[in-house]
Amino acid sequence: MQSFRERLNWCVTQSGASQRAISTASDLTPRHVSMLLSRDSEGVAMNTIKALAETLGVTVGWLSSGEGDPPEPGHIRKHVESLGVKVAPTTDSPAPTGTDGAR
Repeated sequence: MQSFRERLNWCVTQSGASQRAISTASDLTPRHVSMLLSRDSEGVAMNTIKALAETLGVTVGWLSSGEGDPPEPGHIRKHVESLGVKVAPTTDSPAPTGTDGAR
């Protein structure tokens, strides 16, 4: 995953929660999150990245720039559930690969 948008899309999918639920839990508007998910955004505000990273249980560095190891898919779902966010039934998806193809 090369872009912030790709990492955010993957995280939202792995969470099992709706975009609206992630928006609400992050104290962001659904329209803002939808915009972030639908197109590459230059210069996303750090407070927006921090809010989403906290909600999704991922590091700011990984979400913003892909820095470090990607999170395990199950971790995101468990973290979001621990916040009381309603999630869909479980589906298994592989962890993302790093830029070098390693997991």
